[in-house]
Amino acid sequence: MAKASGPAESIIIKGRTYVCDADSDVKITLSGFSNEQKMNGDGSSRSVKSREVGKVEGLTLVIDPARGDLEFLKESQDSFDQLSFTLTLCSGDVFSGEGQITDVPEFDVKEGTVEIAIHGKVERQ
Repeated sequence: MAKASGPAESIIIKGRTYVCDADSDVKITLSGFSNEQKMNGDGSSRSVKSREVGKVEGLTLVIDPARGDLEFLKESQDSFDQLSFTLTLCSGDVFSGEGQITDVPEFDVKEGTVEIAIHGKVERQ
């Protein structure tokens, strides 16, 4: 029987744990290759592989302003260093890697959340 799907539970970014919003529509792309088929002059074809960056997108984090969560995310995004992360899904699946926060974190005051994307190396644990 297939495992149940569901939202992200939490993410640890550079040692700091964030709870994820249960309504997040998270998309995960594992690091690896993309493939392109090209035609040769004699009618045969060949494969061209290109390395592709991994991605975790649509991740909505619950922010605690008193803890400095928003500032921590912005400082992490501004840094030139790759940040380490571990993402846990409610199914128990775990993904981790190193990368950068690619979007400027915007704090949704009404919801108390920030949506981020991390691009870099992403692997299933």
